[in-house]
Amino acid sequence: MTDDNKIEIEEHFGVTVFNQYASSEPSLFACTNQYNELLVNPEFGLVENIDKNKGSIATTALHNTTFPLLRYNIDDFCVINENLSASCGRSMKIRTS
Repeated sequence: MTDDNKIEIEEHFGVTVFNQYASSEPSLFACTNQYNELLVNPEFGLVENIDKNKGSIATTALHNTTFPLLRYNIDDFCVINENLSASCGRSMKIRTS
């Protein structure tokens, strides 16, 4: 969701909008906190940048015991910043782009 979409929805409905991102392989789930930072939820799986120049990521699902996906390249692109701390105090990785 773009920032413009978020603002338009919030103004129209008078509510706070939270964004979420998830993969269909249930290995990556992230949602925004109250500071609009997209935090990766580690309970669903592990995520790592496999090519920082392109922003490609791989995930490892923690809940799929039938067919585990280890370091699965989900062909999606984002940057996970492991060096930033979330403003809300949670110790989760932040998706920065």
